[in-house]
Amino acid sequence: MPTNSFHSLPALPLKNTILFPGLLLPLSVGRESSLKAVQGALNTEEKEIILIAQRDPQVDNPEQDDLYTIGADGI
Repeated sequence: MPTNSFHSLPALPLKNTILFPGLLLPLSVGRESSLKAVQGALNTEEKEIILIAQRDPQVDNPEQDDLYTIGADGI
């Protein structure tokens, strides 16, 4: 019987940027929380991070409601 397992990943909100599967794009990371998310991903063996489009680029500390909830899986 399969078991469902979940693990959390660091999230990086993107301002004025949308990424699609297969698209290569350099990212500039400047917010302290974004730097921590990237460093958190780099400290794991898998090096995985979630990139999430931000609704309003003027928001400096986005909360869950400030982020889009629909995206694409790049796997």
